[in-house]
Amino acid sequence: MKNSTGKILLAALAALALTMSSAAQETGDSNQQGETDRVDAAQQRLTDLVRQTAGEIDNFFSDERYSWQNNKTRITLRGNLDWIDEHGWETSPEVRIHLSMPGTNNRIRIVANDDDDDGAADGGAGDENESNLALRWVGKVTNKYGITLDLGLSTRGDPSLQAFVRANMFRNWKLTKTWDGRLENRLYYYTDSELRNDFRWYFEHRINDKFFFRSRTRFDYQQDKDKGVYPEQRFTLFQQINNRTALAYELIAEEIYFDDSPWDVDEILEPSDRYTQFQARLRFRQNIGYPWLFYEVWPIAAWAEERDYEFTPAIRFRLEVVLGDPPKQTRLGMN
Repeated sequence: MKNSTGKILLAALAALALTMSSAAQETGDSNQQGETDRVDAAQQRLTDLVRQTAGEIDNFFSDERYSWQNNKTRITLRGNLDWIDEHGWETSPEVRIHLSMPGTNNRIRIVANDDDDDGAADGGAGDENESNLALRWVGKVTNKYGITLDLGLSTRGDPSLQAFVRANMFRNWKLTKTWDGRLENRLYYYTDSELRNDFRWYFEHRINDKFFFRSRTRFDYQQDKDKGVYPEQRFTLFQQINNRTALAYELIAEEIYFDDSPWDVDEILEPSDRYTQFQARLRFRQNIGYPWLFYEVWPIAAWAEERDYEFTPAIRFRLEVVLGDPPKQTRLGMN
């Protein structure tokens, strides 16, 4: 089901990319401008639909209406195509939603799959195997700290659809002029999978206008996965090449649950309950002609316990469409 859904999304995104490509190849300036205007108009109609839908939901919570001008409503559609040596090709779709409703004084939002940074093409903590949709209540949020509460549905575990509640908390510190610290904790309770606690500790350093460094230490306790804690350490150096292009250089060390391994059982040399993985990867992100369309390429070098720590090459190709207010710059996690 996941692969078939992924293929459908990839086909749709590929069709959109081909439409743009053909538009860009028109020889006449007027024809080219006309095609560009039509594609932009189609994206704008989708954006207006997203905003209108959120506005209708907003009316359910409040009679007071606000301008959408400063609203951060956005839906991000992604199609991923992954290749891993000794495993082959896989496709996976991603949908991220953030519908803000200013008529509730920005206290109510609808969110989907916004609870994790980008995972790797060859494994990770298993977040890519879960999709969730939630209604969020924003409690107290300032530049230094904040708390929000979510109530929603998740495809995690078996049965594949269950309800959950989640408390999201963060605390920021200004360590020096260029160094910042951040603690995040997400406490989940699933109706079937029970408790999960995802704790993250960030250190961030703005080197200059072009380079930004981030360290992330993570401890993920998952009651439905042998009641264990799964650690991760990630170092990322972001490079802003220009307004349309960005790079990220990453080193990752982590432990994962056996069911989250990208390899099938018959491809694993020494089966175990959990595995250790090391990765070095490069993420290249490029804006394609329109402020709402992007592609990414992730070359990956992995050393995984499942393959006896042999060098394993992998790669991810991603196509992304942003409905709503696209970013003014092509960024990779440089928030």
